[in-house]
Amino acid sequence: YRAMEETGASCEQVARAFVVAREVFDLASFVAEVEALDNVVPTAVQTKAYLEFRRLLDRSVRWFLQNRPSSLDVAAEIERFGPHVAATRSRMADLLGGPERERMERDVDTLEEAGVGRELAVRIATLLDVYSCLDIVEIAAETGRDLEEITPMYFAVSEYFEIDSLLF
Repeated sequence: YRAMEETGASCEQVARAFVVAREVFDLASFVAEVEALDNVVPTAVQTKAYLEFRRLLDRSVRWFLQNRPSSLDVAAEIERFGPHVAATRSRMADLLGGPERERMERDVDTLEEAGVGRELAVRIATLLDVYSCLDIVEIAAETGRDLEEITPMYFAVSEYFEIDSLLF
């Protein structure tokens, strides 16, 4: 409802954007991993993970509504963005630098101290960073450049201009 109010999109458009975001970012597996922490970690830790999830979902749904306002081909968008998101997510810790990397390392340490396994801790700590893949795929398509060229450059520019401080 809030997405419809804030963007002027129809219920169908929001639903399509939600499905694309859920699949592109593999959010079902994320929720399953966080749910597996029930009675293992403090509730506050799971709440932090769910808040990061919600922030990513809100941002990505709005991104799709703003960038694909009239038509959103669910299957095509999942195919277009999904592989790059999955590949980038697995190496996000190596792509971040400077204050962004320091924030990620602090968050990972805190999550690990609370009992979260390292892999999930990194995923939680970089969940919003992976959102950048949407812009990266668009930039690569617009410029005709390879994703492997654009991705590290994107994060280097983000570090240089301290974009992290504006978003977190």
